[in-house]
Amino acid sequence: MNIYKTLKQKSPLITAFQGSLSLIATNVATSALPCRPHAKALFVLALLLLALPASAQNSAEVKLTYTGNRTYSLVERTNLLRYVNGKYTGLTSREVRSFISPEKDLSSSMLYEGNFYVLEETKRAGAIAAEGIHDSIPSTFTISETGELSMVKDNGYPSFRSFPTFTPENVSTGFQWKGLATRSVDPLNKGIFTKLDMLVLYTFCGKEIYKEKEVYRIKAEWQTNYGGSHIDVDGDINLTKATGSHKADILILTSTCTPLLVLDNTSETFFYKDGTQIQFKGSITLFTEFPPKVEDEKIISSLPSNIPIEKTNAGLRLSLRNLRFKPDSDELLETEYTLLDSIAKALKQVSSSQFLIEGHTARAGDASNELELSQKRARRIAKELSVRGINTSSFICRGWGSEKPIAPNDTEEGRAQNRRVEITILE
Repeated sequence: MNIYKTLKQKSPLITAFQGSLSLIATNVATSALPCRPHAKALFVLALLLLALPASAQNSAEVKLTYTGNRTYSLVERTNLLRYVNGKYTGLTSREVRSFISPEKDLSSSMLYEGNFYVLEETKRAGAIAAEGIHDSIPSTFTISETGELSMVKDNGYPSFRSFPTFTPENVSTGFQWKGLATRSVDPLNKGIFTKLDMLVLYTFCGKEIYKEKEVYRIKAEWQTNYGGSHIDVDGDINLTKATGSHKADILILTSTCTPLLVLDNTSETFFYKDGTQIQFKGSITLFTEFPPKVEDEKIISSLPSNIPIEKTNAGLRLSLRNLRFKPDSDELLETEYTLLDSIAKALKQVSSSQFLIEGHTARAGDASNELELSQKRARRIAKELSVRGINTSSFICRGWGSEKPIAPNDTEEGRAQNRRVEITILE
């Protein structure tokens, strides 16, 4: 649970400004020189400004409330110099991309489902990580009106949780507050995530324009302080301590308070039981993008009429039911190729979109085998569409096994309906 602590002091900028005005007023009032008209006007202006309350000297007060309710793409990009026991080992360039869709309005919060995938490369030469079909890392969470993020299904992402959070009070330029947040880290890239608590000091810096959008700028500072009584019992048991500092600039949309851009400059060191120390220096950038709108009717009219189509929160979803694969295999029968030709032709009309491909199986045996088979079949459809001209990096694949049946499994007809692959045009 997050806490909010308003800091009642004025910002250094306001204090300095008021000090300058006091000096002007004093100099003009005590000057032995004849008081010229412009000097009198300056004297009066200084007195008037000094008489105003701080809120009037700052921007108008605003209420920061998170009201995001649409699908978005969250990108986390890190460029960090990596040192092991003091020795430079290379530049870690990592990018985590995701598509996150609202699933349910829970009154005071919104339930989201996300599909994350990771691109990472560590090397001295700055080569671009290879692109291809991406396997989804699922995540489910809620975000409250104050920005507090609570995990429902946690597989390590998103990395930053409850960041930023907003004070329940009205804010104006120079206003400061504190909030608790969490960061999920995996410094050794072992797939073991450790959660670090963050006590963040926020400063509201007013409104501006960023890429033709009205945004509020917020500055944030916090220290990394992990170890002792501040540990994650579910994290990496070999991580004993972490220290460091962070300074971040945050831009949020004035309309929904959705974070549009976060630039975090950091220096952190992680200490392990075996004596290994890993230090990172550099920047972490998070930015939000909104997928392009899709002309639904244009896509629908270009698809075979026997394909069930549904409009979902994530976008237009095509359901390829009773797809014929070889038994217990991801190899398609050649009779399905004509259908895939038609689908590829339709998807080329929205070539700039991302496509979530989800595999499903009927319940017929071991659940783990069904999950693996559904993942393979999702990837197979992505590969088949890519050879038909769709960019491979446009696909995010996910398998559900038999977890989401659409028909009873006790009949052959029902099982045939459940053996399906769904393609969602994310928007």
